[in-house]
Amino acid sequence: MIVPVTTGSVDLVRYSSTVDLIEAAKGMNVGLQAFTLLTKTRSNTSARRDVRSALVDAALLPVLDAEIPLRESIGGAEGTRPASLEAYNAVIAELFASVEGSR
Repeated sequence: MIVPVTTGSVDLVRYSSTVDLIEAAKGMNVGLQAFTLLTKTRSNTSARRDVRSALVDAALLPVLDAEIPLRESIGGAEGTRPASLEAYNAVIAELFASVEGSR
């Protein structure tokens, strides 16, 4: 399971309740793995650094190193394929490595 979190405060407010739901789901599916993914990030901003630090310090779920940057072109790309999906490839690679490493 991937929990996307933006650098806005609204996502952080709901994060712990989302983690509570995941923990309840793990009671029914002990193999369930969950990760936090920072999305809509802007590199070298204090908001990005602060949110990442808060999530890592809370240690509720593993926080992926890969991030999905804010790209306005993706928001307007409805029905088309964006030219570059490098950030998503990094997320997939990290997820596969994490899942394989836990087996």
